[in-house]
Amino acid sequence: MKHYLRHTCILYLASCILHLVSCGSHDPDSTGGTGDIAFKIDWQNAPTSSKSKISNPTSHIPSYAPIDCTASNVSTVNATVYSSSGSSLATGGPWNCSAHSGSITSVPAGSNRKLTVLGKDSSGNVKYMGEQTGITVEDGKTSPTVTVTATSFVPTAQVITSTGQRHRE
Repeated sequence: MKHYLRHTCILYLASCILHLVSCGSHDPDSTGGTGDIAFKIDWQNAPTSSKSKISNPTSHIPSYAPIDCTASNVSTVNATVYSSSGSSLATGGPWNCSAHSGSITSVPAGSNRKLTVLGKDSSGNVKYMGEQTGITVEDGKTSPTVTVTATSFVPTAQVITSTGQRHRE
């Protein structure tokens, strides 16, 4: 009887822990349902196929010339949507660099979404990175097109010396 009680308690405790772990993180900005995010990319300081800005007489919003993917060494674009707490909500891509835009579907509806876009070379190394915050996703709708400004990405390494000092290389 004593062993039966011990095993029952252990099983109950394990079940509770499994339930808590499987629930995932809570997204305080979620409103229920899903929507889509459409985006275009403004590649900063990247070689472009023509002028960097194109005037559009019918719009007060500037248009940007497409990136010269070959000269910029960008072959694909990937994107991830995050909640305000930093949890990954949805991913998209890879898209061919020449598309200059993308759309991520089935994003949990809610406010304060962050879209991160990565331009990668053919080996998968990140060459450009950009993000846009404060995006609202509505259930069953596609967001107004979001412009993400992507800048050249140069990773830095943090080195810790034998004396415990940190510096970047």
